[in-house]
Amino acid sequence: MLAARLLLILPALVCLAGCPGQLNDTTKKSQTFVTITPAAETKFKEFLRDSPGDHIRLSIKDHGENGFEYALNLESPPIPSGAVVQDCQGFTLAVSPRDLVYVEGSTIDWETRLNEPDGFKFDNPNAFKSTTEQATKDRQ
Repeated sequence: MLAARLLLILPALVCLAGCPGQLNDTTKKSQTFVTITPAAETKFKEFLRDSPGDHIRLSIKDHGENGFEYALNLESPPIPSGAVVQDCQGFTLAVSPRDLVYVEGSTIDWETRLNEPDGFKFDNPNAFKSTTEQATKDRQ
């Protein structure tokens, strides 16, 4: 009888901790959708140092005729419902299902540049290659 009561109480407690559909869903399953280099990981942690509960949202912005552009934003909880999350070493990366299609398989790195500001570099194997680049590769 005691075991039956515990079984009834446990699902209720699990639901209170984070039911599907709640904006503060803490039961989101993490998956790896991008590779983050150690240099990028260090920078992400540095940016989040003063906001330990925040997460990083990776998104794709339409950039007109030039295609798309990556956006990285620091956001406070909760992670939006439906977002795909990746638990990294000490921080969380979130992306919408729509943007996941464009970024999955990418590598994010941090570059120290000589003549330009330092910044994140995205290596995306799914990115569209120009016909000039493809023609050059075909001739080799």
